[in-house]
Amino acid sequence: MVVRRVAALVATVALVATGCTSSGATKAKSSTSASASPGAFAASTSSPAASPAVQQAALTASPAWQTVLATVSADGSVSTATALQAFSLAFGPLPGVSLPPGNAGVLEDGTGPMRWLVGHWADITPTQRAAAIKLLPHPQTQTQVQTSPKALGGPHPMTVTDAAYETSGYKAQRTNFFYTQEAQQAEQEIAAKVGRPLGIPVTAYVNGLSTNYQGATSVYSPSGAYTGTPARCQVAISVQGDQLAGDDLGEMIRHEVWHCFEATIVGLHNYYNPSYPQWIIEGQAEWVGTTLVPTAQQDSQFWPPYLTEPGKSLFSRAYSAVGFWAQLAESGTDVWSELIPVLEASGNPAAFEASGATGDDFLSDWAAGYFRDASRGAAWDIVGPGATSAKPDPTTLTAPAGRTADASAQPYTAAVYTVNPVDADLEHFIFSGHARVSDTSGHDYPINKDALMCVKPAGCTCPAGAQPPPSVPLTGGPFDLAVTGDPSGDSGTVSGESLKDYCQTCPTSGTAIPAGTYSGPISGSFLESLHVSGQGQDGSGQASFTGSLTIRSDGTNVFGTIAVKGPGSAVIGQVITTNFFGGMKGNVYGSASDPMSKGSLDGESDGTPTHSTYNAGLHVTNASCASVSGDLVAMLQEITKPVAQYLTLSGKGTWTIPRKN
Repeated sequence: MVVRRVAALVATVALVATGCTSSGATKAKSSTSASASPGAFAASTSSPAASPAVQQAALTASPAWQTVLATVSADGSVSTATALQAFSLAFGPLPGVSLPPGNAGVLEDGTGPMRWLVGHWADITPTQRAAAIKLLPHPQTQTQVQTSPKALGGPHPMTVTDAAYETSGYKAQRTNFFYTQEAQQAEQEIAAKVGRPLGIPVTAYVNGLSTNYQGATSVYSPSGAYTGTPARCQVAISVQGDQLAGDDLGEMIRHEVWHCFEATIVGLHNYYNPSYPQWIIEGQAEWVGTTLVPTAQQDSQFWPPYLTEPGKSLFSRAYSAVGFWAQLAESGTDVWSELIPVLEASGNPAAFEASGATGDDFLSDWAAGYFRDASRGAAWDIVGPGATSAKPDPTTLTAPAGRTADASAQPYTAAVYTVNPVDADLEHFIFSGHARVSDTSGHDYPINKDALMCVKPAGCTCPAGAQPPPSVPLTGGPFDLAVTGDPSGDSGTVSGESLKDYCQTCPTSGTAIPAGTYSGPISGSFLESLHVSGQGQDGSGQASFTGSLTIRSDGTNVFGTIAVKGPGSAVIGQVITTNFFGGMKGNVYGSASDPMSKGSLDGESDGTPTHSTYNAGLHVTNASCASVSGDLVAMLQEITKPVAQYLTLSGKGTWTIPRKN
């Protein structure tokens, strides 16, 4: 039993060499989004042009619509109140529903409001249901409305009447046959892009209603219900949709047909579920429409809320998530190949990962694009079909010498700042995630956790014998700072410093760590000897280690991280009885003259996991402006001191890490 406990301790402190891999391949940044011509819509350009009022209404969502869409919940779900307001704006007034102030305007897509109300059918009043039934799109064939009532499912079956359609008296500008052909052409284009056929028939028809939406897509079961297995898809086109011409009509149809695909992929229970994330369902549909018809005027309808609200969580967006999908495409991701995996993912974080957005290429650029300044590089602009010139106002950070300002972004958001250095000669940027800084002189730097930059216009130099100043220039301030909210968020600081304070005389030897950042790999090997029950040397094991160490010093205090791993084996006599895999991970803290490390030790002994915590000196043997050296074996000897009667460590465990800035 004693041998096993000591072997477990050895397994814990023996450190393992492991490789480190990146999650996600780097993709080249493209200059344009993937697009396709609208195909059959070349024939529709000769149809009657939309009126100037209709054209203008299509250019941006009205204030009333923006107010309602802004109430989508943080997780992408839609409440009953939001569903009632959205449906009342799009299809017609419902009893007991008050609308936000402002002109309603015309929304390109009525599918969202329709889906949300169907999903909340059990939550609204009988009077509201009766009014909504007269306005909902209903099953019909390509040539005529079915006259028999249809139950549309849910806890409270919904029966459609045809009165509203039969009395409208509207004479369509195009035939239902024309619209069905265009919907089927859109189906073929999309199927070729995603590599998957729709699998159910799609038709389109003019419903003759004058509404505040252009088109709305319903997917039905074989019995014409909103529940069950998807069997057919129908796009209802309103009077406003029928007045669209050319590319605007093509974009709207393709937006709607992607909804057909979504319903077959996620199932009707999710398609009509108001809790299913809207940044996926509506954001994807808008991106598909604008990408396939990039010259449509109404491509810009949902861009302004995206471009002006970087701090809004992606998951709380609906149609405005078109900007996210466009930025993802610009980062080099093949968005077409990611649409279906995102739909099939379980939950928002999994869907975000499935989109390919967790790669460095996207996260490094996401926030920077909000500055809308292509002169600073492609990362500093957002482009895509319909993108307007709108942009947010950055938050001003003041970071003079001796002062530190905080900067952060919540998960799945972006934050934009303007940094004013005032009298500082250097600025120190430290971030937990992805950040980027730029100046008016053409410098553009992704910040990899820690960066010290010279902001003095004349450059930074120190007297002979002092530590070297940072060589990274950042000039022409104030500076633009972009902080991306990674899945875990991003927090950081911007600190100003004077060159006089920085250029302190630096010793060439000693153990006190001078100001600066020291970082690099560490490796070595050592021997453990076991002594059990007074029997002398019962066993021994050889272990090697590799890892990394970062120490940041201000000349007085230090902080940083250490992570080391390595394989080893324990031997009883001539027989190897224990194989183990262990690792050390912790933080560096304390004074520059006596740094400490505190963290955890994890390993395995005979298949049994082991775990313990440690708090020990870093055992620095030499420190200068060029590098810092130490002894890991001495550190492990301190950690294993409580079992020194059983365990002896010896060997070479010295390390040296160079100064980075």
